Amino acid sequence: NNGAQKYERILKILRQSLIYAAWIVGFGTVFLFFGAKSLVRFFSDDPKVIEIGVETLHIVAFLSYAYMLNFIYLSALQGIKKPAFSFWIGLYRQLLLPLIFFYFIVWVWQLEMVYLWWALLFINWSSVAITFVYARMQFARLGVQNVER
Repeated sequence: NNGAQKYERILKILRQSLIYAAWIVGFGTVFLFFGAKSLVRFFSDDPKVIEIGVETLHIVAFLSYAYMLNFIYLSALQGIKKPAFSFWIGLYRQLLLPLIFFYFIVWVWQLEMVYLWWALLFINWSSVAITFVYARMQFARLGVQNVER
C-alpha cells in the first residue's frame, strides 16, 4: 500500500493471507493433533509424560490457528496505519490475562498444569475475537467492507 491509501489492496492481501495460512496451519493442526502421541514418544517412553504431552499437544494444535489469525489481522491493521493496536492487544494477550488466569489457576484453584494451556487457548482466541472486531471497525471507517471474505 505504501501510503497510496488504496485500502482494497490490503483487504485483498488480508483475504489471500487468511486462505493460504488456513491451509498451512490446517495441515499443521491436523498433524499435531493426530500425531501427538508419536511426537511425544519420540522424546520419552514414560507413560505419564506421554499422557501429559498428548493432552498438551491436543490443546496447542488449536493455538496455532489463533496465533496465525492474530498475526495476519495485526499486520493488516499496521497497513492501515493502526500499529498501536498491536501494543494494546499484546498487553492484553501476553500480560494482563495471563497474570489473572495463571494466578487463579495456580494459587487460588490449584488446578493441574493442563489448565494453563486451556487458559492460553482462551486468552489467544479472545484476542483474535477482539482484533477481528477492531479490524472490521477500522476497515468500515475507511469505507472498505467485508473484511472476513
